[in-house]
Amino acid sequence: MGWEKADIVAQSMGGHVAGLLTLDAPSKVGKLVLLNAGYCLALPEVADPLHLGHSQVAGGLKVLNPATRNEAAELLNMVFYDKKSFVTSEVIDAFFAQRLAVLDGWSIRSISESWARRENTIDDRLSGLGNHDVLVMQARHDEVAPLHLGIKIHEGIPGSKLIFWKIPAMPHLLRHQSCSTLNSSGF
Repeated sequence: MGWEKADIVAQSMGGHVAGLLTLDAPSKVGKLVLLNAGYCLALPEVADPLHLGHSQVAGGLKVLNPATRNEAAELLNMVFYDKKSFVTSEVIDAFFAQRLAVLDGWSIRSISESWARRENTIDDRLSGLGNHDVLVMQARHDEVAPLHLGIKIHEGIPGSKLIFWKIPAMPHLLRHQSCSTLNSSGF
């Protein structure tokens, strides 16, 4: 395409990947927007990587990588505020089938296992993102990447801007109404 730089908007685990990309190829990244992206920060030491993480339910990262339909339902219940509309049998079945079809579990497993081995961590490198315009957007009621982690990201990146979603009960996944918060941020 001939682009010299790209602005990146990344959510959740993608925020971690975007941060690593920005640190490894800073000349290729313009602005960086991190949405509910604190999941990988300050992970505790655990014996079993399946229990690594910050989710407010038992299982840590295992919750993010459902292997059964029931586990898929548990994950969808965590990430959607409007459970009546978005956590139906049809949605659960479609979500689980799509994950299987694209082998999404492999991506999540490989990233989480690298965190468990303490590879590709970003905690001690956050200040290196301060050379870019960085916007941290965080939901106040995120069950997957809790509020304190979004604040930690913001505090670790010099000059970053922190805003909270205007939607009071905004969950982990974004809805189309979320675009107005990003667009009104002035970023």
